[in-house]
Amino acid sequence: MKFIYTNLERLKMKKIKIKRIHKRDDCTLSVLMFKDFMCKVLELPDLDNQRNISCIPEGLYKAKKRMSPGKGYKVIEYIDVPNRTYIQLHYGNYTRQILGCQLPGEDFIDLDGDSIPDITNTKATLDELLSMLPSTFMIEVS
Repeated sequence: MKFIYTNLERLKMKKIKIKRIHKRDDCTLSVLMFKDFMCKVLELPDLDNQRNISCIPEGLYKAKKRMSPGKGYKVIEYIDVPNRTYIQLHYGNYTRQILGCQLPGEDFIDLDGDSIPDITNTKATLDELLSMLPSTFMIEVS
């Protein structure tokens, strides 16, 4: 289903901001802000928007809350990311659990000793964020 919004509708929509703070060869570390809520986000490295191995390009995206049939829980899903499908914010701790998606959480820690930052407390973080959002909104990635 395509979502088409006018510029006025976009201005009225709630907006999440994701600011990339550290780009590494093995991952991208970001901060997510929505109203008074703030958390960290683990992403794949920037490899020119290659499917399944790269973070998405910076930009302003439409997004929605949806039940993920494959995951069995609610996720945040981007709409119309160029050359990509099913880009989501979902649960997970490690970059090996990401195929271009984003993992929101509490802190960056190397949980498994592989020298790649991981992220903690993703279920509680995503659930809290979902509870604050309308059904459709915007995400600005910079």
